Amino acid sequence: MKKSTTLLCVFALFSGSLMARTVQVTTAEMNAATEGSLLQVMASITDATETTVEFNFDGETLEYNTEDCTGIDLDKKNVKFDGLNKKTGTRVTIVGGSNYFLNLSGESNVSIENMIVKGFSAITFKMSGNCTFSATNCQFIDNRDPKNESGNNGGVARINNCNASFDQCYFYNNKGMGSYGGGALCFYNAESTVVPSLRVTNCTFEYNEAVSGGAIGINVLKKGVVPEAYIANCTFANNTCSNRGGAIYMQTAETAGSFAPVVVNCTFVGNLNNITNSDDGGAINVWARTSSGVQPMRPVFINNLFAENYYDPWYTSPLNDVKAFYLEGDVSGGKEQPQSIIAVCKNNYFAAANDKFYQVLDADDNNGLVDFATDAIFAATEQNPWDEGDPDYSHMTATLVGDMRVAMIDENSVVIGKGLKSYEGVEIPATDQLGNARPDAPAVGAVEYSASVGGSGIQGAVKNGVRVWNQGHVVYAAGLDGEVAANVYNLTGGLVYAGVIANEAALELPVENGVYVIVIGKTAHKLVVR
Repeated sequence: MKKSTTLLCVFALFSGSLMARTVQVTTAEMNAATEGSLLQVMASITDATETTVEFNFDGETLEYNTEDCTGIDLDKKNVKFDGLNKKTGTRVTIVGGSNYFLNLSGESNVSIENMIVKGFSAITFKMSGNCTFSATNCQFIDNRDPKNESGNNGGVARINNCNASFDQCYFYNNKGMGSYGGGALCFYNAESTVVPSLRVTNCTFEYNEAVSGGAIGINVLKKGVVPEAYIANCTFANNTCSNRGGAIYMQTAETAGSFAPVVVNCTFVGNLNNITNSDDGGAINVWARTSSGVQPMRPVFINNLFAENYYDPWYTSPLNDVKAFYLEGDVSGGKEQPQSIIAVCKNNYFAAANDKFYQVLDADDNNGLVDFATDAIFAATEQNPWDEGDPDYSHMTATLVGDMRVAMIDENSVVIGKGLKSYEGVEIPATDQLGNARPDAPAVGAVEYSASVGGSGIQGAVKNGVRVWNQGHVVYAAGLDGEVAANVYNLTGGLVYAGVIANEAALELPVENGVYVIVIGKTAHKLVVR
């Protein structure tokens, strides 16, 4: 009996080893016939066996733009990409061409960790067929599908009937121009036998662009299933759209039940809606159709911070945080519409006092107003990058710092201690976007006040009071007392220059054109070097 038990254990271990395997990319060549190339490695995955793809090659970048790079289809596959290059200890960068990167279908289960994905001129990740996808500690930069067609939604990912999650990711300058929206992420549902879900936590969306939903577009179609959406501890800064929702657009036409997306402890600053003379959501637009049988949308907004979000910014520049179609008493086409948005809205800070969405909130829900010009909110501010060259600095935003590009709050910020720690039925995070523990009375927004943003060498709470500007590669600063250390970091947190700068004296930076953070003393500012 003992011998049989031992043999069974050995067999179980042996069987388990057959159920998982590891393959390695050992060369930067992008040729399907080259042993150890990414294309050859992916072609070797022919079944649903759990497979980990590792990287162990000289260099940091894989150029996915040769004739063989036509997109990788993962149908019924179970694949994990471990993006830390074993030879360099750094994240692998995948630089795209004119085709997509991964196409998931057939209940595939795919995860990516510690990767930088940039420069794809097509939707980078396509997902359908009840698949599962997760991304952790990744950066998605300059991915876009500029074609103005219905299918071109989500510059980074188009997610249809899948469970997708993104954690600790950074989305910068992505663009999707399809009508569903989503400059970075587009989430929607077609026919499905499962409840699809989108979960976005501890992420930053900066400078993304779409027709609607500059960062995220969510469309719940009339398909007999109600998806789930949860967005928490995220920073949405300087995203823009040409129609609805500078940062997020969510709409539902479902009759089977109410779509109830949750947005909690997020910061929305400097997002813009470029539609002329219509308050369609500088930061967020929510819309539940009023056609027969469509159920109301029941969005949940808790502990969110809204500041300097606009519609029609280049003309009348009105502040605009949230637009809802329809609230009680709203009129469209000369006819009063049934109320189709029934929101839970607790302990948020808004800037747009004239928004009807703010005006109809109940007084006992502890929502408040901030004044960007007079209140202590963020630790540092700057001109909105969409407004570059405006001598009047008409539109401001928060300075973003650190690896995760967060809007640090001032040590005397009006949002400290103003949030809810718990609310029945809603997951409120116990830590902030940077991993700091939230106190019993948490701050409103993505981050707590902290003396460190972590990871990038940018230490100390950043402060107002020092003005920094540049002409090309030449930088100036005013408000300094003598010479002060000046350190320049790229967007991944790497130090690219260390020196000193004097009050109103010229400092020439030996860096390439691009976007940087310069830390002068304890003050951080963004630089666009051209």
